[in-house]
Amino acid sequence: MKAFVSKGGNLVVIPSEKTAVSNLNSFLGNFGKVQFGNLEPKNKLITKINFDHPLFSGVFENKITNFQYPKTNSSFAISSPYPAVLSYEDQSVFVTAIQNPVSGITVFSAPINSENSNFQQSPLIVPLFYKMGQNNQKTGVNALTIGNNQPYFVDVLLTKDAILEVKGNEDSFIPIQQILNNKVKLTFNDFPETAGNYTVFDKKESIENLSFNYKRSESDLSLVNTNVVSDFKTADTISTIFNTLQTERTDSQIWKWFVIFALLFLALEMAIIKFVK
Repeated sequence: MKAFVSKGGNLVVIPSEKTAVSNLNSFLGNFGKVQFGNLEPKNKLITKINFDHPLFSGVFENKITNFQYPKTNSSFAISSPYPAVLSYEDQSVFVTAIQNPVSGITVFSAPINSENSNFQQSPLIVPLFYKMGQNNQKTGVNALTIGNNQPYFVDVLLTKDAILEVKGNEDSFIPIQQILNNKVKLTFNDFPETAGNYTVFDKKESIENLSFNYKRSESDLSLVNTNVVSDFKTADTISTIFNTLQTERTDSQIWKWFVIFALLFLALEMAIIKFVK
């Protein structure tokens, strides 16, 4: 299972009431920091949805607060540093997702069989399992930011020596790529140089379309904050800058020569006064 996940496979962990907690924690230790506690034989309502979680991205048009709450008759206590996807009424975790850039790892805190829960009859189960089956980054809009270096996964099965190429209207490039189980991980670094629409090709076969955008900071036209530095001069043109620099450099050199000659004349005058009668 560890090798399966490392190659891009999505994993869902649903415990059984008979599961040994030590074995379960040992298994989950291969993927993240989720740990199970003791089984709590207590009825709980699942009342809180994390609408901002990627697993529910694009699922709800509005944030609903009143729906038919599913329940569980018993559940395990969970210690998790990751945000909850679904929570009980007492704020404890029902579903959480381990953060992984390659695959999706979702963990339930309770069995969802019909004897322990009515979650299978809840409308939430359909979008939840549908989104779990997809890669978390699949939002329907394949738009990336140039220089962001966020890995992108293409669902394609390649041979060992095959290479994907990204082509646009005017240029093309070969990104850094790693062949996983049934996907290819692409890393673009600072490519492409020009924003626009591109297509991923396997030889001459079109695989997927991508759009690349410039960083929003490059379009920031706000005025420069002059309070950041205190000692500076403002010039209207480049020629003014060079003239100013040349004048300052020349003036500095002339000033030094005046000091040198003044000292020489002073020494000469003292010598004349002392030795010439």
